[in-house]
Amino acid sequence: MSDTRYSIRSQISLPYTYAVGKWYGAFLVGLEEGRLVGSRCSACARVAVPARGACPVCSAASAELVEVGPGGTVVASARDSRPEGRSWVVVRPDGADTTLVAYGEAEIGDAVVARFDPSQGRTIAALAGFERT
Repeated sequence: MSDTRYSIRSQISLPYTYAVGKWYGAFLVGLEEGRLVGSRCSACARVAVPARGACPVCSAASAELVEVGPGGTVVASARDSRPEGRSWVVVRPDGADTTLVAYGEAEIGDAVVARFDPSQGRTIAALAGFERT
């Protein structure tokens, strides 16, 4: 038997359509309209953003859609150290109990406001980032 090994190098394209459902769909529509949409838990009343069908803390069904932000507070930040690198912030939107990660130049504790790019349509890219207020 030979020890020769063969490999093929190729790129595979897998286009697909993902049905986001009622809750995340409402979040994406909100982004396109310049709003942050979350969901309130029916049991513990926590507000999660993006909106989702079940609470990320206690797993109870979500009760309703709620608008949060667009302001918020930076709870963590990081910077890619490469010369062309970008900065990221983890933001707790006003009125929410969870966080979002997006581009932004800010420090922990800074007040920020969401920037939207409606030209991106109903995609997460419509949340262009956060900027200091």
